[in-house]
Formats: sequence, C-alpha cells, structure tokens
Amino acid sequence: MTDTNRAGGLYSTAKDGKTPTLITALDTAAFALPNTPSTCVPATSNIVNYTIDPNASYSPTPSGCTAPYLGTRAVGSLLDEFSPGDAATLLTPPNNALDLNLPGYTTFAAAETSRPQALLFTNDDGFLYSVNASSGALNWAWMPRSFVSQLQNYGAWPYQDNFAGNFTVADASVTTSGTTTWGTYLVGSANGGALWYDLALDKNGNPSKVVTTFLPPQTSMPANTQALPSSSSPLQYPQRQAPVIGSIGGSQYAAFIVNSTNGSTTSSTLIEFNIATGAATTATIPASAIGHGYVTSNLYYDANSGSLFFGNSTGTAYIMSFTGNASTDIGNIGSLGQTQDGLAINYIGYQQLNNFPYLWAASSTGMTVFGINKTGWNPLWATGVGVAYVYTNGVWGATASSTPAALQTGATISDLPIVINGVLVVPTFVAPGTQTCNSTGEGYYDFFNLTNGSFPKNTIQRNGVYLTGNLDIGQGAAYTPNYSISSTGLLVYGSSQNGGTGTGTGNSLNPFMFSRSGINTVVQWRVH
Repeated sequence: MTDTNRAGGLYSTAKDGKTPTLITALDTAAFALPNTPSTCVPATSNIVNYTIDPNASYSPTPSGCTAPYLGTRAVGSLLDEFSPGDAATLLTPPNNALDLNLPGYTTFAAAETSRPQALLFTNDDGFLYSVNASSGALNWAWMPRSFVSQLQNYGAWPYQDNFAGNFTVADASVTTSGTTTWGTYLVGSANGGALWYDLALDKNGNPSKVVTTFLPPQTSMPANTQALPSSSSPLQYPQRQAPVIGSIGGSQYAAFIVNSTNGSTTSSTLIEFNIATGAATTATIPASAIGHGYVTSNLYYDANSGSLFFGNSTGTAYIMSFTGNASTDIGNIGSLGQTQDGLAINYIGYQQLNNFPYLWAASSTGMTVFGINKTGWNPLWATGVGVAYVYTNGVWGATASSTPAALQTGATISDLPIVINGVLVVPTFVAPGTQTCNSTGEGYYDFFNLTNGSFPKNTIQRNGVYLTGNLDIGQGAAYTPNYSISSTGLLVYGSSQNGGTGTGTGNSLNPFMFSRSGINTVVQWRVH
C-alpha cells in the first residue's frame, strides 16, 4: 500500500447516497465543516491529504492543531490499529451451494470464475479494505459517508475501533420483467452496530453501488452493546454481529434487531431488507411477545427450517419465522423455554446432531442447552461457574458429577459459543485476581459434549496429545475460533484479545485438532 494507490483507491459515498466516490472527489458537505471555524478545523484539502497519508506535513497548520494527524497510527504506517471489533473474510468467485438451484445462479457463477480473490478487512481508521489475496496490493477501501465528518478530528477521535462490526459476502438476485440478475454484495455493521450497510460489487470485486445504509439517530454507543446504557435519552443500537442472511422465495434478505431505550422503557425492532434492492420492512416486537423483555442476543438463522432464534433480557429463548416481511415474522414468535439462570441471553445458537435439534443460550456466566422431545422444546442441561445442572421432570437440580461439567472458576463467557463436530466450544475469560500468571486475565476454551454437557474425552488433540481439560488460549478474553477441514481432521484456530501463547499454546499459530469422525452435516464444519 502506497500514498499513490491510496489516493486512487479510498472511497466513500456521494450525496446521492448510492455512488461510491473517491475521497479526493467527494463533495464538501460530506466533511461537515463548520461555517465559522473553531479550534482545529483543517481545510477540506488537508483532511483529504492526511487521510491518504497521515504522516505527511501540512502547511499552513490550522490554529490549535498539530500535524501530522497520526491519531493512534504508528509513525510510517498508513493503517491504524487492528482491534477486536475488526473483521476479515476472503472474497472468492461465487460458490454458494445453497443458491445452485435458483434461476440464473450457475450462469452467474460461471461468468465470475475469473474474479480475483481478495482479502477484505476493516480497520480502526474507519475503512473497509480490499487487497489482492496473492500480492497484498490495495484494490480499494470504502468508508460510510457518515464517517467522513469525523476525519477532521482524527487525531483526537472520541473513540477508536470506528468500523467495529462484522460483515459477510452474499450473492443476491433481482428479477425484472422475467429476467433474473445476480450480483455479489458486502453486507455488514459498523460503528459498534449503530450503522448497517449493503455494498454492491462489480465483476472485478470493486464497489459499484451503495444499495442502502441504516443509521439510527444516535451514534453514541455503549462500550458493550449487550448491556443497556444508563441514560434517560433515547438510544438505538442493534446487535454487533455478522449479518443474518436467508434465501426466501428466490430472493435474498438480511435481518437485524435494533433496540431502543428511553429511560426505563425499552423496545426491540426487527428490520429485514432485500439485499439486491435495499427494500426494507420494519416492525416493533410487542413487549408481550417476549415476556416484556427486549432482545439481547445475536440472531441465529437455520436455513433448513427457515427459522430465526434469539434470546431476551429475562433469559428466555425464542423462535420466529424469516419470510422477508418483518410484520409477518414478529407475529410468529414462539417461546422455547427459560434458561437455568434466568439472566439476559447474550449468545444463542442452533445445531442438528445425529438428526436431533439442539439449541444453546448463554448469559455472561451460564449456558443452557435445550432439546426436543414428544412435548416440544425442553431444557436438557446447564452449566455455570463452578456448578452444573440437569433438568429432570420439570425441575433443575445441581449435580456433583462431571456430567455435565461446570464452567471454570472465575469465568465469564466472552464470545459466541459454537459447535464443532458435536462439541460445544465456549470462549471464556478469567479476570486477573483469580490467577497469578498475568495481570491482564486469561482466555480459555471450555469444552462440552453437546448432548449431555460432559467433557469430550479422546476428542481434541494438541501436539498429538488428547486434551483432558479446558484450553488456555492466551491473555485477555477468548474469541470464537475459526476452523477448517483437512484430510486428517478439523483444524481449529483460536485467538484472544491480547494474544500471547497461553499455557495451553492453543493460539492461531498452534491450532488444535478435532477428529473428523462423526461429521454428519455440512453446517458442522462450516467456517464462521
């Protein structure tokens, strides 16, 4: 990446809200400079210049300002820091197996086989970047228009991790006069989940159109979007997660939740939009439909059943349809049951294993697993810090046995648990003070058999030796691992907030491995 290709590759959006436009050609209104300059208000040309090269010198320097405008960027660096809110994915030619039977998809995929592979990633400087996957050369970078006005104060931004969201690559189609046209889109969230965007790509993988953006009125965000801020003023924020995307009636839709709180009153609104057209429907979920609580978990979509799962602030798990029409779907909300601890559900997931469905719901300090029997959904087992429970004849009972296992002492659940080949992998964090190895706290993966909560013996290997306990993944909170399938097994790549090897050395440089035996559905080894 050089100053020259940044000058010809940094984009935002024109005032029409649709056209990707180079920062160097952007209209002055996007920068929102005051008519009467106050302290440290640079000229538009300077904002553009130091965005392209934060290490350059500027003359004249605006009153009250210091140059260069590095912010948190290291001297000589054109990128800012990478933080836990940033995300990355690989853009490949179209290859979604779920779309193969839809009209026109195979023709579209065949025509796009030569599309260059690109690594897409977000950065704390507020841009979503695309670089050539082979050479690392910059293809382009795009920033939402609402971010541009913040560039004038980059050196003193009120918060870091500005993009702070997640995104996914989605192929979507629109049918006009009987003709179906496919395209590839980037759909994701930014600003801690306060902004959602839908960016269309052309056949070369470059931005061609901003289909739509969703930006709630307030942009100040709580540090943890899972918890309500203490405020008497209205604040809207959706969950900070990768988009939920489903193919419905031949069209592709994304769904997300926005929570609104005004004093002690909180409501949750479901938003669903057509990825190819941007057409959206919204509907507020009646408080009575979710136990007078509000949605606190991620949304989880099961394509096989066409269902969305979520959890609320009082520890109840719910299911609803996903039709592309928000009003229809909130009319189909059904309760699946109460978690053992009754605390706000932060993370939820669904998995079929050996042809039986399972649902798990996690608060900050506990997790409950549900299954189906002849009476419908029921809790099966639960785990908490230092204690575990089984659900028998409608009653929770603590168990002193190792089935199910307990979360380790001092642990909080720090990221989305996932199932890998029948094993529920739970990222946790043990704060400093409960251990002596470091002052920042330690991240772990706690492992449970999905069916009964026991520790999965003779299942997970590290350096050729089966694990007999939970895995230390490094300093800071542990994150949801990534994994891939190989000829020998499932390689799992872990990470934590502050890195380091951890006593278990189960970090991304030293993956651990699950046996391939027993894999029975594609979704179980899909890379998240």
